[in-house]
Order: sequence, then structure tokens, then C-alpha cells
Amino acid sequence: MPSATRLSMCSLSTYTRLVLARVICWSLLPVYAAPTLVASQANNASVADVIEQARAALRGHHYEETVALYHRAMELDPRDASVHVELGQLYEFMNQPVEAIVAFRGALDADPQNETAELGLSDAYRQVFNRSEARRVLEGAARRHPQSAGPLVRLGEMDIESQGYDDALKRLRQALRLSPSDATARIDLATVYQARGQMDQALQELNLAIKQSPRAAAAFYLRASIYADRNDDAHALEDARKVIELQPDNQRGRALLAKVDIRVHECAEAVALLEPEAERAGAETLYLLARAYECDGQPDPARKTMAQFAERSESEHSSQQNKMQADYLATRAGEMARRNQLVAALGLLNQALAKDPENGKANAQLAKIYYSQGEVSKAREAVARALKTTPYQPDYLYVLGRVLEQQGDLPGALSTFEKTVEVDPRESDAYYEMGMAYLKTNDRARGLEALKRAVQLAPDDADYRAALEKAEGTRQ
Repeated sequence: MPSATRLSMCSLSTYTRLVLARVICWSLLPVYAAPTLVASQANNASVADVIEQARAALRGHHYEETVALYHRAMELDPRDASVHVELGQLYEFMNQPVEAIVAFRGALDADPQNETAELGLSDAYRQVFNRSEARRVLEGAARRHPQSAGPLVRLGEMDIESQGYDDALKRLRQALRLSPSDATARIDLATVYQARGQMDQALQELNLAIKQSPRAAAAFYLRASIYADRNDDAHALEDARKVIELQPDNQRGRALLAKVDIRVHECAEAVALLEPEAERAGAETLYLLARAYECDGQPDPARKTMAQFAERSESEHSSQQNKMQADYLATRAGEMARRNQLVAALGLLNQALAKDPENGKANAQLAKIYYSQGEVSKAREAVARALKTTPYQPDYLYVLGRVLEQQGDLPGALSTFEKTVEVDPRESDAYYEMGMAYLKTNDRARGLEALKRAVQLAPDDADYRAALEKAEGTRQ
């Protein structure tokens, strides 16, 4: 539907990798880069100098300087896919997934067969919770690179996240046939076996993974978990301590080690592991700490911490219930708003926000109603609250773009619509609005390009076609 209708009240997953943590060694970043495309010798020399400066800045942790240098290298040679790839990896490291998407897409424009860019792009889409686009990219990569394990491993991980263990098992076994030394694939496969209750097979894969990658903390963590479930405390303790040796700040590893410590009466170590986290800890950690104090012969801290556990547990449960109820009320409000029952919708939204003031769905729906009533400033405040909780939700970004456009901030609106389509390349309404905004700024080329993309995505939408024909001059 056209975007004007989308905001008219008449019609209107954080993924968690189970045990896997990919760590990029930035000092060795060049090994991830795709081959540089051919350019003039003089230009290549200049690009090489700038890239070397960027890598030096990166080794010194001067990230903003590094970004600026990579952009300089891209200006010198826009077709060098390796520069785009390295910049995309840096943006992922800096937790800027939208910028990473742009960089990896630039790499693929220069080199459509660049597997590293495809894998990076899929990871960035997963960071913004666009699982369907991530899967589409990976399935394409698997077809283009049938002898590569990388796309299969990522697809297997996505299957694990959605509990599609049979599919994950097939993909990961195939990945290991292609690349038997891939420790990541083995850890993922062990995760599948653990989920299916096949612990012996899981341990076999983990033993191989640790042999292949002795510093794989995820493998030690998963193996320690299995040993702990089997009451094999000696081996669980050894592996859990190895996790902390490799990753001292690994919170799940600290909690697991503390559990085993309490069982084997290493109570002081358990207290030392958990006590620094007490102030910001969740209910489960507080419960463990209370047990550790009791085990260590500290009754007063044990009683105090147990009381904190009870309070925190009730608070977490209440917060979860309030969020679920607020989500439900916001969904009901959206249904009423689409039937133009605005008073009833606003009543439900007020109830939702009383339960969960930061609820993204409720604030976004409130922004749409405010917008439809011409209260643009209130709409902007509401959608800003929605984006605070879910910064990459394309629907929220789209609403913000419409609000900025209504306030006369065309550059801000264009930037927001561009961000929307980077997060979700199939967001036809955002392409339509982007096209219309570009036409308002007399940028006819970009306006036509955006409108054409909107029509490609929704070929049956008469309003999109009419706008494109008018912009092309083929319709009066």
C-alpha cells in the first residue's frame, strides 16, 4: 500500500547465539578481505598506503580515525571490494550494523561473488533482527559457493536459533564434510546433539573442536555444561575454569563455575566470582551468590542476598508479565486504529504504557495516531521512545521518516528512509516515500530509482505506478 495510507488510521526476535562467540582479531583483519579488483597502478599504490594507515589506526584502537581512512580509500578506488569488506567488519565490531550492511553491500556491488561480504552481510542482518533477509543472503551464498562450509554453518546456526535441529544437523554435517577442521561447525553440531539429548555425540564433537581450536571458550563452556549435568564435577570444574581463563568477563561461564564450585565446596571461589556482579545481577545470580555465602559460612550476607533474590525475582517476573500484557494491548489498539476507532485505541495504549512505559509497539502505535491527528511533535516523541527500545525496527524508522518529512526536515527524512531500506530491503513504502522526497529536492535520478524499486517490490500497487509514471513524464 502507498505510504500515505500506511499512516492513515483508516487502513492501517534479540537473537542469542547459544554457545558461539565469533571473535575477530583485528590486527589480522587483512586475512578476511576479498581480493582487490584491478585498478591503475598509481591508484592502487595510493589505496594501499591509506589502507595501511587504517590498519595501523585500528591496531591502536582509534576507531573513528580508522573509519575515516577506509572511506578515503573507498574514494580513491570505489571498486575495491576488500576495502568495503574491512570497513564492514569494523562497523560490526563497533556495533553499527546498519553501516555494516551498507559497507558489505558496497563490496558485493564491486564483487558479487565475494563470499566474505555475503557472510558479513548476513551477520549484520541478524544483528538488526532481519532473519528472512539474512537467510536469503546465506542461501544465495550457498548456491554460489557449493564447496564452501561458511554459508552452511551460518544457516545451521539460524536453524539452531529457531530450534530446527534436523535441518541444522544436515547442514552442519555437510559443512564438516567440506571442511573437517572447522571448529565452529563442530561446536554448533555439538549444540544440536545436546539439544537432542545425544550427549555422547556432543562430547565427541567438542573434544575434536577443542583439539582443533584450543582457545575456543564456547567449546569448553558447552563441555563443562554437559559434564555438570552428568555430575562429573572434576571435569566440569576444569572446563569451567578454562572458560574464565580464556574469557574472564564471560558471565555465563562465571555462573556455571560458581554452580560447580558450590557443589564441590569451593565456596570462597564461588563468592569471589559472583560478588562483583551483585548490584546489577539478575535473580538467578543472586540466588547462586546467596548459596555461595551460605556454603562459605557467611550467614548474614546469605540472608541479605536471599532477600534481594526474592525481590529481584518478583520484579523480573512482574516486568515480563507487564511487557507481555502491554504487547497484547498494543496489538489490540492497532486493530482498533485500523478500524478508525481512535478513542478506544488510545484507551488501550494508555493501559499498555501504564504497564510498560517504554513498550516499543505501544509507543509506535501512539505515534501513528498522533501523526494522523496532526500532532506531529507528540508523534516524534512517541516514535523516539519506540526506537530507544528497538532501534532497528523498520516500521518505527518509517514512522520517524514520515514525521521528519512532515516537520520539513527532508534531509533527516531521507536519511531515515535510507536506513529503513538498509535494514529491510523489501520495505516498499519507504522506497516510495524516499522517491517522493528526492523529487522534492529536485534529485530526479534518485527519485526515479527509488520509485522503480517500490514498483518492483509491489507491482500491483496503483499509487506507486502512478507516481512513477508521473515522475517519468509518461502520465499527465
